Amino acid sequence: GNNGDGDIAVSGETVHVVYGASPVSYRRSDDNGDHFGEPRAVVPSGVLHETDAIEADGQNVFVLAMVNRRTARDWCCARELGDLVLARSIDNGEQWTSTTLTTDRGAFRYSLAVSGPHVHIVWSDFRSGDWQIYYRASHDSGETWRRERLLVPSGLEENNRPQIAVNGAAIHVVWMDNRDGNGRCYTLPH
Repeated sequence: GNNGDGDIAVSGETVHVVYGASPVSYRRSDDNGDHFGEPRAVVPSGVLHETDAIEADGQNVFVLAMVNRRTARDWCCARELGDLVLARSIDNGEQWTSTTLTTDRGAFRYSLAVSGPHVHIVWSDFRSGDWQIYYRASHDSGETWRRERLLVPSGLEENNRPQIAVNGAAIHVVWMDNRDGNGRCYTLPH
């Protein structure tokens, strides 16, 4: 009833679920999803954006949400942009802290991946008025973060929908762009 997306992550027999908007709520099952605890607000004024909003590894649980939202128009339409906030639990979802990861109110689609103490995020960003893709990482389970890094600068009309996957030290990022000469968005009638 609060118009938010949802996502799910599993670590061992523990199932972690996030959903909703203002607040983003979290629920946990310790028995493979047979029973869930009561909802908890982990990002009071945030919203999830489509995919990759939660990851878990052992006792560490991470939720990535958007706050400080605004609307901006790109070549296609009005987009809801904002800042990225990471909610982090190091005790299997019992207690939560949060860290603001961006402050330019330009983040859009994002992806989160975890491998041990390494937490990686990528996101589309419209802060410059053109789509770019940024990357940021933590190597101590989200306690501290390295500076953001521009991975894909503007230049093409559509740098969007990044996804990230990690396996140990190997980091893989994919995204959509229009370098093939086709229309900007395959979902529209170009």
